[in-house]
Amino acid sequence: MNSSKLITCILDKSATSFDIVRELKESHQITRANVGSARGTGTGAKGGLITMPQEKHILQIIVEADQADTIFDWLHDRVELDSRYGAFMFQEELISAGSFSVPDAPKEEG
Repeated sequence: MNSSKLITCILDKSATSFDIVRELKESHQITRANVGSARGTGTGAKGGLITMPQEKHILQIIVEADQADTIFDWLHDRVELDSRYGAFMFQEELISAGSFSVPDAPKEEG
């Protein structure tokens, strides 16, 4: 079993997250990715303002350790992280991760 890393990216809830998963498979042959959703809010708003909970997507990608920095940089640029308020990402080492293969989905008609 190879050394792997987990890249986690928190984004606004949109179809972009699923587009990224498709792009990872097509462009980088990465098939170990997941999109989940959560609702929450930050704390410490200026002036004591109460913030409304927001829907977020949690994008998790398992990559081989030797390609983690490349995929991290690609994802950072792809989601335009520097210009998104409330989005962030990080990576961490995994003790182990098994292989997983997803079959190609049928082409959409229309």
